[in-house]
Amino acid sequence: MSDEELLFPSYNAMSRPAMFLGVPLLPFVGIAVALLVVGGGGFALLPWWGALLLMSPLLLALVGFAVVSSFDARYMRRVIFAVRRFFLNLKYGRGLRLAPINPLWSVFYGKRYAHCRYACGSSGTADEVPRA
Repeated sequence: MSDEELLFPSYNAMSRPAMFLGVPLLPFVGIAVALLVVGGGGFALLPWWGALLLMSPLLLALVGFAVVSSFDARYMRRVIFAVRRFFLNLKYGRGLRLAPINPLWSVFYGKRYAHCRYACGSSGTADEVPRA
C-alpha cells in the first residue's frame, strides 16, 4: 500500500443541483404534475386545442427553466432567496439588516448606525466611507 493521497477531479459535481433534461429536478416534477392535472382537466372539459392552450404556459415555463438553467444552474435558488428577502423587507422594514449592501461598510457600519442614532455632535470616521 502506498501512502499517497488519491485525488479525483469532481468538477464541482457535489454542489450542482440534480437536473433532468436541463431543468432542476424539483421544478421539473412540479411543472410535470401541473401539466398532467391541467392537461387532464383540459382534455376532459375542452376540445384538444383548448387543452393545449391551457397547457402552453406550463410548457413555456419548462422551456424557460431549461434556458435559464443552461446559463446558471443555481439561478432559481437566487430567485427564491431574492423573493424571500423582498417579503422579509416588506414585513420588517428597513430594520432588517442581514448583511450590509456595500462591503466597504462592514468595518464602519455599527459605528455609523450608532453615530446616526445615538451620538450627538460632529461627524465621525464612519461618515467618510463611500456610499456607492
